[in-house]
Amino acid sequence: MSAIRKSAISEVVYEHITQMLYDGIYPPGTPITRRELAEKMSVSPTPVGEAIARLVGEGIIEQIMYVSPYPLYFMRSLYLNKTIYEYVNH
Repeated sequence: MSAIRKSAISEVVYEHITQMLYDGIYPPGTPITRRELAEKMSVSPTPVGEAIARLVGEGIIEQIMYVSPYPLYFMRSLYLNKTIYEYVNH
């Protein structure tokens, strides 16, 4: 997909999220996730993430970070296994 096409999708997603916020579909303080928004709009999480970053930068929404429920050693193990798998199957 070209950069122009990706940019256009991100812009449409941004406008749609903004409209939902102004229409009160998500009142202030409502927790929403990137995945939820992506599913609602039938798009991948990437343009949603780009729109969220823009909305955060504009001060319209807040992005809350949290620690993964998985232990760090488990995540490292997954990454190592993925790396080995990709190397062997390349």
